[in-house]
Amino acid sequence: MAEFECRGLTASWLDSWLAAAGATVLDDRIRLHWSDDAAPVAVLSAVGQQDPLDLLVESWPSKELITDMPIAADWQECSEMGRKVPVETFVERCQLARAHPLSWTLSSTVTDLVVYESGEVAHAPLDPKGPGTVGSLHHRLSRLLDSAEDPANGLRESLRGAGQRVVNNGLGFDLTRVASLADKTQNLVDPFLEAMAFFGLALFVVRGAGVDQRLGRRSLPARQRCWSRDHFMTWPSWSVPLDRHGLDALLDVWTMRDIAFAKELGVTGAFRSVDYQERGSADTTVGFGSEHLW
Repeated sequence: MAEFECRGLTASWLDSWLAAAGATVLDDRIRLHWSDDAAPVAVLSAVGQQDPLDLLVESWPSKELITDMPIAADWQECSEMGRKVPVETFVERCQLARAHPLSWTLSSTVTDLVVYESGEVAHAPLDPKGPGTVGSLHHRLSRLLDSAEDPANGLRESLRGAGQRVVNNGLGFDLTRVASLADKTQNLVDPFLEAMAFFGLALFVVRGAGVDQRLGRRSLPARQRCWSRDHFMTWPSWSVPLDRHGLDALLDVWTMRDIAFAKELGVTGAFRSVDYQERGSADTTVGFGSEHLW
């Protein structure tokens, strides 16, 4: 089995963990596990002598694929979809996207299981709001891919930790994009890593209590898979090469609290997000940090 060790993708960094998971979503021939270093790094592999990096380049998303995502602003004959999503727009798109291979872009970013008093659906924790012209998550992804030129070389550099960063807010939740702690700063991201992290979201469906607040009822905020009701996310590292479906199954059964059981599954470590303190509606420095649990 051919392997590529990604020194730039550490298990403790949420964005890079999502990017590693995203590699298995972009190409289901790719397997992922984590090294046995004290600070585990991603190891991509593929059956036989196939180079996982070659497979990743081969499967890199085209402009046509991005345009055809069900969360695109203009998609088929549906109503326009922006950052604020009326429940009717969400339902319309879900009905048309049932058999679409990218239907997960809806279920992993917004949900009608929480409908606000305004009639808008709730966004996932990993689809945070942003200031000014940041726009929808699809808009953010499109801008990232515009900067991700020459995947054959750019991906290799990013995965080994030497990728070129560009001025961009990225997906909007990575703490490392903040260049300084000054009140005004340019946010810098690696567009290849951020784009891969977007595809990692395929494994993280959004959930809710099925409450429509327009009926005068209150509910807890929407949450994503691996997110607790205490508003933090936990994720594992593991030693056995897993494809997208194997990783999906692991996330279903592992628990950070039962260490003995987790280790029986091949889990080697657990990590937890550390939430930001938002300074205002136009804050450009929000993001998720992390801590190593065990």
